[in-house]
Amino acid sequence: MPRLSVAERGFHKGTLQDVIRVSGLSPGSICSHFGSKEDIVYAVVEAHMPTIFVTLSLL
Repeated sequence: MPRLSVAERGFHKGTLQDVIRVSGLSPGSICSHFGSKEDIVYAVVEAHMPTIFVTLSLL
């Protein structure tokens, strides 16, 4: 879900509050796992890295 927030508004316009709203989780829950919006984006990219590599290998 957080990736939808970034995709909708772009990384620089999206806020941590947007991510919290889209995720449906409490601010405390999000902040206890991630220190910043950058950390969330890093986790999303890391989770999807195998798909990214496969896609890039097909180019």
